[in-house]
Amino acid sequence: MTDISCRDIYSKIPDFLPSSDCIIDFFEQITPPMEEIFNRKLNARDKLSKQRMDRYQPQDHKKPQRKK
Repeated sequence: MTDISCRDIYSKIPDFLPSSDCIIDFFEQITPPMEEIFNRKLNARDKLSKQRMDRYQPQDHKKPQRKK
């Protein structure tokens, strides 16, 4: 990483267009927290799904009857 952040450059030069290095630095910084958030959501969803499936009893659900 550089000593001067892209934010500092942008505040000094309003028409600044970020280089690929700035964009890559941004994604490298934001990726770990985003992965942590999404993993938490996926784990919670899987846990709830397993709890629902634990309650599922096949004999409680009848096949649809064909109308004659």
